[in-house]
Amino acid sequence: MIINLKRWRRLTFYFAALFVVSLISPPSAHAQGLNIRDRIYSGEVLDEDIILNGDLVIMSGTVNGDVFAAGKQVVISGTVNGSLFVIGDQVEILGTVEDSVYVTAVTLDLKSTSKIGRSVYFLGVSLLTEKDSFIERDLNGISLGARLAGTVNGNSQVIVGLVELGKLILDSINRVTTGIPIGAVIPSAAPTHPIAQARELQIMAGSAVPLTQDDGAVDPDPVDPGTAALNWTGDRLRMFISLLVVGAFFIWLLPKWLEKWADKVGERPFGSTGWGLGIYIVGFIGFFIVLLIFIAIGISLAVMTLWGLAFTFWGLALSSLSLAFAIFLLFVSYGSKIIVAFVCGRWLFKRLYPRANKHKLWPLLLGLLLYVLIYAIPFLGWAISLIVTFIGLGAVWLVYQDWANGRSAKPDAV
Repeated sequence: MIINLKRWRRLTFYFAALFVVSLISPPSAHAQGLNIRDRIYSGEVLDEDIILNGDLVIMSGTVNGDVFAAGKQVVISGTVNGSLFVIGDQVEILGTVEDSVYVTAVTLDLKSTSKIGRSVYFLGVSLLTEKDSFIERDLNGISLGARLAGTVNGNSQVIVGLVELGKLILDSINRVTTGIPIGAVIPSAAPTHPIAQARELQIMAGSAVPLTQDDGAVDPDPVDPGTAALNWTGDRLRMFISLLVVGAFFIWLLPKWLEKWADKVGERPFGSTGWGLGIYIVGFIGFFIVLLIFIAIGISLAVMTLWGLAFTFWGLALSSLSLAFAIFLLFVSYGSKIIVAFVCGRWLFKRLYPRANKHKLWPLLLGLLLYVLIYAIPFLGWAISLIVTFIGLGAVWLVYQDWANGRSAKPDAV
């Protein structure tokens, strides 16, 4: 899902403005060119961006700009000649939105009279698109339940149900960890075919028209061996360069930490693996648990109509959580591999050419080259990548424990 970054920067500004104005003004107010209220009546025409905030938010007029709405119940029955951003409980769209719609809510209901000029992006519990509702481009979303009967001119990519959501999460975690999708490691029992995908989509959308093999399906052309070899080499080269760039930053910014992590792998390889497995599981599960807690706290504040405080809490809490999780993913995707590759390269150079061990870059280069080549072995490469991730994460955790307990000095004091 691709979202316009410029609009999200403006959305961040709207959040901040909403918090300030909610502290000093009643729901209906004008502040520095921002129109903040809880309702736009039928017949009103506003030539500006609008923020709607309240338990019951109704937009029945015309807004020549973007609309941001936050409330327990949000009803959009007018015309938005821009984009629509909504955070709420129950969201109904009966009118027209010329650009895209971005909704996070328990329920999103696109009524039969709704018309979306571009795409819809949804995250929530229930997604409904009624017959005769219209989306000009794409429908993208994650929902626990859905009933899709409307028209989508572009692509529909909706993850529906706990099982599919679980598959998506597991696949994403596996890609971050090993770079290999789960389907490449555990093949599906039935091959995916365009006709099957189209039939599944039409059943989900409520179509009763059966699809047959005569509906334009074309078997894919055989892959040229030369092209396949070139693609394989390109993939390995991109992986090697990515790991090398991050590893070079480690050598530049954290040289003594890298040495300590590598030494810990040599001292306690099995302990590193066990601790790494635990940190790996706790890291991902803990992230989702804390995320849900933060969201629940914000929703509790919003239910008490403390929207400004809720948005401020979400901004601070989710930013901190995102930073911590990004650092965790850095070590899962790159750091753990770099540590183990450095250990292996240093071990080989110590026996083959000890003088090269004076420079950290050469052992890292050799270790990464070996890792990338082993990674390319079907099935074995995936397993090795997973084990390497556990070993590297565990070494980082054990060194951190030593540092926290004062059993080793900080690197900059060595």
